[in-house]
Amino acid sequence: METPSPDHRLGDRRQGAGSAPAGDNPDATNKPRPSRRRSRNRRGEGALLRGELLEAAHRVLERDGHRALSLRAVAREASVTTPAIYPHFEDRQALVSQLVVDIWKELGATMSVAEERAEAEGPLAQLEAQLAAYVEFAYSSPTRYELLFLTSADVERIRGMGLESTTEPVYEALERAVLRCKEHGYQFPVSFVDAGGAEANTVLFFVVAHGRVALATAALHDTFSLPQAIHAFVRTVVRSLVHPPAD
Repeated sequence: METPSPDHRLGDRRQGAGSAPAGDNPDATNKPRPSRRRSRNRRGEGALLRGELLEAAHRVLERDGHRALSLRAVAREASVTTPAIYPHFEDRQALVSQLVVDIWKELGATMSVAEERAEAEGPLAQLEAQLAAYVEFAYSSPTRYELLFLTSADVERIRGMGLESTTEPVYEALERAVLRCKEHGYQFPVSFVDAGGAEANTVLFFVVAHGRVALATAALHDTFSLPQAIHAFVRTVVRSLVHPPAD
């Protein structure tokens, strides 16, 4: 997936035309320069710094891509020293693991919002709305979406964050929509639970959405990779596989 180019915003550091040269002002060299370093948190505000570090990491990821993610880069973005990060993230993997969990949770929440908005249209429309939200998230936040599938999950860290797997927020949202459709009599193509305990139709639609996004990213074809083409494919597959309740 192509990483967006960094947004270089260079401030104008040149001396203003109306400013007197330093040599003409005896006090100029004696005046302390304002510090750009972030002020230290008061005791008990460690959680505040952790949140600021995660916000900075998300900015680095969005702007520069996953390869630019490092503790040093995040420290620079947050205007703190690199050692200030270690009480919160012992290494890069710890930071990236937290980012991955946060992004999966955000994606799951986004799908749930779409599901709620489509409630009046019925259960199948809610399933379609979830999948549409998934696709939209993938192509509107490409560097963040890419990170989800580039990182090997640290199982112990993930479980320490309250999840059995990183994909849990998205899987549970999709499963809820699939089971609701079944409760209303919709017919699905498969009816088994796999060895890992996953509902097969939920996995199927997860694969359809992610697979189509991945193909569009790899192909980079003018029409095949358009968002509307991805949406149309996913919607067509859903309507081909899910049949309305029998009269």
